[in-house]
Amino acid sequence: MEWTGKCLCGAVRFVAHGAPRFLGHCHCRMCQRASGSLFMTAVEFQNADVEWLQGERSFYECSPGNWRSFCPTCGGSTAQEYEDKTWLYVGSLDEPEKLPMNPPRNLDVAHIFVTRQIPWIHIEDDLPRHAEDSP
Repeated sequence: MEWTGKCLCGAVRFVAHGAPRFLGHCHCRMCQRASGSLFMTAVEFQNADVEWLQGERSFYECSPGNWRSFCPTCGGSTAQEYEDKTWLYVGSLDEPEKLPMNPPRNLDVAHIFVTRQIPWIHIEDDLPRHAEDSP
């Protein structure tokens, strides 16, 4: 299984190999600010499973050891890297609709950092909710 994606202008391209380990709808303030939206959805892979095919990325260390990458040309967010994990932003995938979101799930899916969720947004799904990060 391969997951391809790119930034907004297409200068930065990547491929992830294999099945993602986790899909999180993150409601933390950093993800809200980085995406310019109410939450950010990302899929987790091992660093070794992600290959950067084209373009140079710019990086921002949003917390110690936690790096967000983006295209220096268009500013499009591509990933977040922490320790041995790479979180690819679902909006940057070429075919995000292929992620297995409906039961039976082959993927753990949850809302994380819901203590920071914008109070007037109401998401009605049956996904687990974690006050902070996933367990």
